[in-house]
Amino acid sequence: MITLHDRFTRGMIAGLLAGIPSIAVNQTSYFLHLSSLRYLDFASTMILGSLPKTRGEAWFAFFVLIGFYGVLGSVFALLISVIKSENLVLKSATFGSMVWFLTFAITALYKVPELQRIPLNNAISNLIGATVWGLALGYAFGWLDYKQAKSNKRVFRITPEPARKSEKDIIPPVKPKKIK
Repeated sequence: MITLHDRFTRGMIAGLLAGIPSIAVNQTSYFLHLSSLRYLDFASTMILGSLPKTRGEAWFAFFVLIGFYGVLGSVFALLISVIKSENLVLKSATFGSMVWFLTFAITALYKVPELQRIPLNNAISNLIGATVWGLALGYAFGWLDYKQAKSNKRVFRITPEPARKSEKDIIPPVKPKKIK
């Protein structure tokens, strides 16, 4: 059973949940021909060295991408423990955009042939998807943190605690007076 007691796990689950709207935005822009590269293509190129040629390669790259989202969510959760978690959604959107930038920078630095020349519409579409992932990450992580804090307040016991008297209810003993 997975518990939400540690930040790493909450971050991973938040990253996985945030991947859903991000992939939806990315795939929609691909199917509407607004972009020609998907995150799946980036993952496949990094792992297999080429764009996916078979459905098996595409599914493998997809699951690696989902795992990558989870790991990035954990990294974000650990970063948030170092910096304050105020304005969580703003910080998560910035984190998502920075991941987009670093991904594009790495492919440019290593001169990945399939990703060497990326058209503007692909870059914009992928930036929007990365920002959506960041926003969803912030909301999901905040929600999981709230659920964790709420579950810490509730304590369920199998047997009831013995009744205790409060200190106000305890009457101090009276000293007997001396009789003369």
